[in-house]
Parts: sequence; structure tokens; C-alpha cells
Amino acid sequence: MRIFYILAFSFLGFFQQVSAEEVQALATTPTQPAPVAEEQVKDAKNLIQFIVYMEPDLFLMTPGSVVGGGLIDSMTRPDGSSIPLPSPSYLFAVSLREKLSENTSLMLEDVKNELTPFNGKIKKISNPTGKHSLLVFTELNFLGYRPLKWATYQYGYMARVRLSDPEGKTTWEYRCAVKPSKNDPTLQLDRTEFKNNDGEKLIDVVKLATSRCADQIVSQVIANKI
Repeated sequence: MRIFYILAFSFLGFFQQVSAEEVQALATTPTQPAPVAEEQVKDAKNLIQFIVYMEPDLFLMTPGSVVGGGLIDSMTRPDGSSIPLPSPSYLFAVSLREKLSENTSLMLEDVKNELTPFNGKIKKISNPTGKHSLLVFTELNFLGYRPLKWATYQYGYMARVRLSDPEGKTTWEYRCAVKPSKNDPTLQLDRTEFKNNDGEKLIDVVKLATSRCADQIVSQVIANKI
């Protein structure tokens, strides 16, 4: 029983911290676009390119992460969790481009399947290209056990998107979060499902989370009439 409380409270404590950061991040007032920059962005001769930064490694939180190895860990750890995943950053960027193209007047280049190395300091990164660019950062790439279902795992994703002009100035910046702390069966899978069909369900869950995050970004762009 003592181990049960340790596992449950460790999970909740971790996500209370994540949730607080998310609330603070999402409450940040976005930078409003300058009129001149907005007109330039709409010009077809100045297509916006995507710069997609490499996501952090998948953070896997198991009961064994809290109490160590042993019987509990062997009974709850994902089976086949080393399955290679497509890049969440790339999946998010592709989904974002599609949704922005359908719902806004932004003129966007296709997303290249090329990831830019990331040094972990988002605020210090400016537009390195001399073109209008959307910089895409993955801030959370997480898979964790449910507090009352230790063999069930839920995926969480957070991202930041920054529109930068050719001089490197930020036109606007938004963040999105698909919280792993909120119980959502559509983003969950059992430990035994990881290896089925070469990880098909895990990949589908990641695609769903990144798509929902992209929806949040598009809603913020539309709300600010960009």
C-alpha cells in the first residue's frame, strides 16, 4: 500500500509541475504582428519557410522510475518501448502547415523532412535564414503511466511556434500543450500494445497529439486575425 501511494503521488507531483509551467506559458500574451511585416508575409514572393528543430528524446516515466527495478517494473514497463518513432516535431510541423494553409492567408512553403539541431535555449534562437520563417520547437515529448493504471501509458506533447521576419525580429509567437495529466483514453495505450504492428498504435497516438497541438496554434493565429 505504501508503494501505491508513492507511485500515485509521484505521478501527480510531476504533472502538477508540468501543468503549472503550461499554464504560465499559455497565459503569455503573444507579440502582435507589425502591419508592414504582415503585408510582406502575405506576399507570395515571400513564402514563409519552416525551420523545424529536433525534439528532445522521448521521456518515458514508468512506475520503475519511482521505485526502481524489480517485479513492479517488469510487470508495468512497456513491452517493445524501444520502437523507433517518426519525429514528433516533423509531424507537428506538417499538421500545422496544412491547418494554417486551410484557415489563414499565410503563404507557406512545404515542410522539409530535415531537423535542425537544438541547443536547448529557445529564447536565444533567432531567424538564421534571412527569410520569413516559422521556427518550430518541441518542448515536451512525454509518455507516462497513469496513476491508477500502472500498465497504461498516455502521451503528452508541447510545442512553441515563432514567426520571424528576415531581420530576425519576432512577429508573433504561440505555444500549445496536449497535457498528459488530463485523462484521455484516445492518447493512451496498454503496455502490451507498444510492439503490435511495429508500434502502429503508439505512432497513431503521437500523430493525434501533435495534430491537436497544431489546432491550438491555428486557433490563436485566427483569434489575433493574422
